[in-house]
Amino acid sequence: RFYDCYNLRSITFPDTLVSIGDAAFIGCSSLSSITFPDTLVSIGDEVFANCTGLNSVTLPNALTSIGDMAFFYCSNLSSIVMPESLESIGYGAFAYCTNLSSIDLPDSLTVIGKLGFANCDNLRSIGLSQSLTSIESSTFRACKNLSNVILPESLNAIGEYAFAYCLNLYSIYIPSNVVSIDQSAFEDAYLKDIYFGGTKAQWINMNIVPTDVTYEMNNGLSDATIHCAADDYKKLNDFVSRLYRNFLKREPDEKGLADWVDVLVSGRGTGAKVVAGFVLSPEYK
Repeated sequence: RFYDCYNLRSITFPDTLVSIGDAAFIGCSSLSSITFPDTLVSIGDEVFANCTGLNSVTLPNALTSIGDMAFFYCSNLSSIVMPESLESIGYGAFAYCTNLSSIDLPDSLTVIGKLGFANCDNLRSIGLSQSLTSIESSTFRACKNLSNVILPESLNAIGEYAFAYCLNLYSIYIPSNVVSIDQSAFEDAYLKDIYFGGTKAQWINMNIVPTDVTYEMNNGLSDATIHCAADDYKKLNDFVSRLYRNFLKREPDEKGLADWVDVLVSGRGTGAKVVAGFVLSPEYK
């Protein structure tokens, strides 16, 4: 291993390398340049932990796993390119990468370990994998500059403290597949708007907001406005259906109904514009 080789500045690996073992370059604080071979499949635990000189990293196309705390406290790491082959990111792998401002995770990724990106103070945006089924405990805890999050449709659970202490997290989209949200998931996040893909009944059934008056923790949800897309869609669907019956004296056809509802959902037109569309239509005339 090259543990605490303080003056090591660059590494070029052989073309045949398949894996890098645990703690291989931990504490190499002057390391600023790494060239990975295309053959690399796995990066072990704590491999580049405390490599505070690293600024940017491009991971190879064959990589499938990043171990626990692999890039822990790489405080100057501002850019990392993830390959489409990546399947798992370990516990605390990028925790305390305080200079990282954005991250795009490939759809191949199915697992982000606990504390995966915790305390990434400057992280402002994340593109999440469409294969994730859960956000584990404290995954994005204390990412203080994260402001808007869109969770993938594949998601079904959000763990404890997942977005706790994200002080600038004002809005989030939560898909209808989510059936479990820990009451501490958004502690001290001060959310203003929650866009939920399901119905109000589904949201209530998750029992996220505590009813116990002795529960003093600010769970980040109590003051948020909940926008339930399924309920809103049903209302718009009913509204347009009534226009068909009132003006055209018939039941809506599937395509026409979908098109008019899309006009309202997308914001391309108001209710008044849709009504005018019916009144001015050749069929009505």
